[in-house]
Amino acid sequence: MERLLLATDSLEPSGVGEHMLALAEGLRDDFDIVIAAPGRARGDLLSRALHRGFGAAALTGDDAAFMAAQAFEIAHIHAGIGWEGLDLVETASRTGIGTVLRTEHLPDVITDPAQRSAHLRALGHVTGLICVSAAAAASFVAAGVPAAKIHVVHNGVLPEEPRRDRAEMRHGLGVAPNAPLAVTVARLTEQKNHAALLAALPDIITAQPEFRLVLVGSGPLEDDLRAAAAPWGETVLFLGHRRDVPDLLAAADLFVLPSLFEGLPLSLIEAMAAGLPAVASAIGGNDEVVDSGVTGILAPPGQLAAAVTELLADRGRAAAMGRAARLRFETHFSHSRMSRDTRHVYARLRKDAGSQGRTLP
Repeated sequence: MERLLLATDSLEPSGVGEHMLALAEGLRDDFDIVIAAPGRARGDLLSRALHRGFGAAALTGDDAAFMAAQAFEIAHIHAGIGWEGLDLVETASRTGIGTVLRTEHLPDVITDPAQRSAHLRALGHVTGLICVSAAAAASFVAAGVPAAKIHVVHNGVLPEEPRRDRAEMRHGLGVAPNAPLAVTVARLTEQKNHAALLAALPDIITAQPEFRLVLVGSGPLEDDLRAAAAPWGETVLFLGHRRDVPDLLAAADLFVLPSLFEGLPLSLIEAMAAGLPAVASAIGGNDEVVDSGVTGILAPPGQLAAAVTELLADRGRAAAMGRAARLRFETHFSHSRMSRDTRHVYARLRKDAGSQGRTLP
């Protein structure tokens, strides 16, 4: 069985870590898998990998000896943002691993010339680049990455069934059984644009006085967002990092994601798997997940309030969208489809590497 390394050097491997675990589950019958991440990274990615029966390794920043000793045939590096994982790519290549590839989990957002040069230099060490959406792929082509090197593999998730029902979760949150409840699952960063959602609250509450909003996640903007939400009291609940997201989704009527930019957001796919309609910003990536008007509504930030109140005012339509979302998840965004597509990329890259090799800078 071939040995596969799934690695990230992100110190916040939240969504990236979930992606890696789901991918590993889908590939476990074909590969002997080791998941690697910095030992000082937040979260429990490595312990969860061990619990699921995968190998796990703590990266130190000097990882050539580890990679060589493990005799990997494939190294698959995952980058939460463009400047992550560049050293890992070069190390894997120079160690002699036959197939080295990289997944970009966001579109190209590099603006610093030195970072741009480092990114393009590192790509000289890979046989291929996976982008998680067509929009992300287009952004890297625009940045100078050869289109022939890029492969689009949409994200997929391994859904978890809720352990507690809607009534129990709402009681625990202090939310009335019939109160309209929206959930957002996202790190509290500028990218996720929670400020636009909080700015929409006055109009939403005017239309739906019992409205409640649950924000799941932590991040550097937490204090600022709490201050902005303070006038609304218990309308907005900050729950921090949670391991019971499936239970929270089961308690909700609506999922909201007002991001400024995305790759292909796992949280939207998880909401689809839970049968929730979504209101999301009309940006690349989101528009490859949400079928606007069918599984949810895509809206500019300034129209979030109108989109949220539109769905909450017609529960029947929202429920129909939720059913359509679940069907779209099953047909387009399962972890088995993602794993199958990734396996095909591996096979193609190994064939190309064997016939052409890599051009190193």
